[in-house]
Amino acid sequence: MIEVRPPSAKGAARRAAGSAWAERPVDLALRCVSKRFGGVTAVSDCLLDVHRGEILALLGPSGCGKTTLLNIVAGFEDPDAGTVELRGRALNEVPPNRRETGMVFQHYALFPHMTVRGNIAYGLSARRRPRHEINDQVDDAIALLKLDGLGERYPSELSGGQKQRVAVARALAVRPQVLLLDEAFSALDKNLREEMQIELSLLLRRLGITTILVTHDQREAFAVADRIAVMEHGRIVQVGTPSEVYLAPRSSFVLEFLGSVNLLAGMIRGRADGQVAQTASGISFRPQPPVEAPDGAAVRIYVRAEDVALSRSPTAVHAAGPGTVLLVTFLGPVRRVVIDLGGQQVLAERPAGETGDFGAGERVFVDFRPGSAHVLRDS
Repeated sequence: MIEVRPPSAKGAARRAAGSAWAERPVDLALRCVSKRFGGVTAVSDCLLDVHRGEILALLGPSGCGKTTLLNIVAGFEDPDAGTVELRGRALNEVPPNRRETGMVFQHYALFPHMTVRGNIAYGLSARRRPRHEINDQVDDAIALLKLDGLGERYPSELSGGQKQRVAVARALAVRPQVLLLDEAFSALDKNLREEMQIELSLLLRRLGITTILVTHDQREAFAVADRIAVMEHGRIVQVGTPSEVYLAPRSSFVLEFLGSVNLLAGMIRGRADGQVAQTASGISFRPQPPVEAPDGAAVRIYVRAEDVALSRSPTAVHAAGPGTVLLVTFLGPVRRVVIDLGGQQVLAERPAGETGDFGAGERVFVDFRPGSAHVLRDS
């Protein structure tokens, strides 16, 4: 279900930020790309432009088609329909080793019998580059990825972070026009993963390399990418900057996939003084802007957990019977509070240092700004 809202000043600012990429030339273009495996459609009619120097994330749940789409770009899979173009050149008939792309695989795919230098040199050797050129470019890649002193080690002698650096060095050594990263951080522990996200993001921006990152982790996509293409069931359903896809989601799928979201069933009530959205649990507020729905229409009300405030007194949106705190969890920067509201669980996430903590069993009222709620007609 698509939500259409009239333009706003904030929305215009976000669109202006996103349109900055449109001023750069397109490095990679996907035109109506589709792929089936037997009776399963993995990729369906995908359209996408990736601009020069941009880091774009393909974001979606497991099985949505993002890795298949990346493999089509790399040349490891042939599309059933559509074209892949790199700087205006059609790649459909071009083998992977001639596509001017570099690939970093999920588990790095390093050759265990080759040293670090041998792994980095592999792509150059496969392209039959002169020996002196191979040595120079391997030296450059080792210096660039801070692998000095590790050139004669084998993958079994490396840490996870070092293995990832070698995989990236191997991909960059061939000096690709487009770098492809397939869940490149997933094999690392949390702290190292976040450290490598920052390090690689800074490196790619310094080098100005056009990059596509496949990930199912929204935090990773937000941390690394300039723009995000959200995928659902093989289709690209929204493309925009991280703030655009988060603050102005175009569908219930994008809303529910990004962040912690409360879904409340409600009904539209038309009044002489304006439209009201009501829930059975006692929440009542004026949608901003109004919803295109008749009186009595069923709606779904989405409110992100960080937009829910709690009060010990009735609020503007919750003046009926209070809810009950079921659970309070400390998560470092935030406290997560689970409230039973008329048989429905509502999630609130508040800054950990905020005063006025609530405890399990306490009676509370919820509150939020009407403009922070997304109201959709219930299909």
